[in-house]
Amino acid sequence: MDIVNLAVVPALILLAVANNRIIAYFVTPLFVRFEWDKTLILYISGVTGFVLGMLSQLQLFSADLFIHPLVDKIILALLIGGGANLIHDILDKPAPVSYTAYVDDYVYPSEHCSCTEDKEDTSGDR
Repeated sequence: MDIVNLAVVPALILLAVANNRIIAYFVTPLFVRFEWDKTLILYISGVTGFVLGMLSQLQLFSADLFIHPLVDKIILALLIGGGANLIHDILDKPAPVSYTAYVDDYVYPSEHCSCTEDKEDTSGDR
């Protein structure tokens, strides 16, 4: 028994990407131009995803489960509203821990180098 209707997943990804592009092309430029708080974009994305999810006639969960259709639509709308990043976060494996992230990557100029290479002696003490 399948819990999730796998035939819906490509349409879910398509709607999530479409929602992401709608926000990127129409909403984000307004926030940049008028210098509004960009944390509100997350909520606007959720609302547009909710609208796309409600307008689509997709059923995320299989008919064998006893899930109310409204709950099914709300979960579908949340997945669409999360955009492509949410789907990427769900499918992505955790990154391995890197210990080199805290190493100083600054390249010092040669006059500050304390290396033991042969330097030309200019002190005049011979």
